[in-house]
Amino acid sequence: MTWPQILAWRLRRQFVSEGGASDAVAVARRLCGVQAQVASSARLAVAIRCGGPAHDEIDRALWVDRTLVKTWIMRGTLHLVPSDTLADHCAVLGTSRFWEKGSWQRGHGVTAGEIAALIDTIPGVLSAETSALRATGEETSARRGKGAPASGDRPPGAPSAGARTLGARPSAAAEASGDQAPVTWASDDPPTGAKASDSGSSGSGTSGGGEVGGGASGSGASGRGPIGGAASGGGPVGGGASGGGAYDDLECGGRAMTREELVEAVVAATGDAHLKEALTSGWGALLKPLSHLGELCYGPPRDGRVTFTTPRAWLPGWPAALPPHEEAGVRVVRAFLGAHGPATPEMFDAWLFRGTARKALLKGWFRDLAPELTEVEADDGRRLLMLTEHLDDLAGTSPSSEVHLLPGFDQYILGAPRDLAPLIPPPLKARVSRQAGWISPVVVHEGRVAGVWEARDGRLTVDLAHPVPQASLDEALARVHALLP
Repeated sequence: MTWPQILAWRLRRQFVSEGGASDAVAVARRLCGVQAQVASSARLAVAIRCGGPAHDEIDRALWVDRTLVKTWIMRGTLHLVPSDTLADHCAVLGTSRFWEKGSWQRGHGVTAGEIAALIDTIPGVLSAETSALRATGEETSARRGKGAPASGDRPPGAPSAGARTLGARPSAAAEASGDQAPVTWASDDPPTGAKASDSGSSGSGTSGGGEVGGGASGSGASGRGPIGGAASGGGPVGGGASGGGAYDDLECGGRAMTREELVEAVVAATGDAHLKEALTSGWGALLKPLSHLGELCYGPPRDGRVTFTTPRAWLPGWPAALPPHEEAGVRVVRAFLGAHGPATPEMFDAWLFRGTARKALLKGWFRDLAPELTEVEADDGRRLLMLTEHLDDLAGTSPSSEVHLLPGFDQYILGAPRDLAPLIPPPLKARVSRQAGWISPVVVHEGRVAGVWEARDGRLTVDLAHPVPQASLDEALARVHALLP
């Protein structure tokens, strides 16, 4: 197999070269998630593949239908994933146990006891059901899967008198008439490695700033266009809560709490005032273990502010316990190879764990999937694995001659190693993978990155390192320009 063939096949499998995805959920399912640390980039990634979704399609899938969920998942970064796949991701990522390492704890200013207290307390704080609040340690351990830390008795809590009910499906009449209140998508996480000062700028589209963590200029919770997303309320802790513990009651049994409300509730439950400083000093690092354990996800935004809740309360059909990682790992590998293959176990590890997977587990997942796999050799000598069912399709794929503009943090780039020269020529690597983990919007020609681009003040500008056909570039620019707000 040649790399031009492989890259052309990936472009088609990822709905780039032919489009045709039915909706945002279909895109997220095929790509194994859409990175969502910059809301405008995620919206553009979906729009390119669907040919332009309805303005509120992602919002509706997240907050009304609940067929998408937003949480920290692959590589500890924010993603949109289909709700019915999250349990598998959590079962797999929960094996990493990175929060148990002393170096991680020291780096985030907490002790082993404090991180254990957070893992033990937050699920109960976010639950409004007395039975869940008082779950025994054995029940909680079983829910998280084999080997997870047990949870002790949790303090009971009741919804406030002023709590609101969210998450109910609109009536058929309301949906037909369009009377359903608009839903919004707040953002509470910057690009990987960004500092608090990186948020709150008014940059446009995918060119940086704006929707990176909140505080973006715009009209409250509703300032969104086809791509833009809602402006998100303030600062590294997700914005000030409205005060008084006025958290939202979820129709499905649970709470949606702002970062500030959650922090105050955790401090009250644990009696550890130091946790307030630790929880409000970063972009959610101390909450990521909970997301990997399947105990925390984003809830419906409140007045443009981020909220958090629990998947078991928020997501329809959430299992009583996470699936065994042995089974979940096989499913996640299969899905990855269906969009980002052929690949090696090391490529999968880098995509999901940043290269830190336990080698025995990684080997086991690929071993168990082996009956469905075929090894192929690329023209640079790499030996890669792919799903046998896709072998004939890949073999019959011709190299692409097309030009595409893809947004920042696009899965076409993130699903491959940054040092994959057939995809990113070495001279372009620093322009694509920039400081603080920022992944630039890219111009792709013949499957390879040929340059980068940005949108600013309603104009698209490109910076090419390799020549591309002007007519094809003009067509690609027009397609993307039509999708920008």
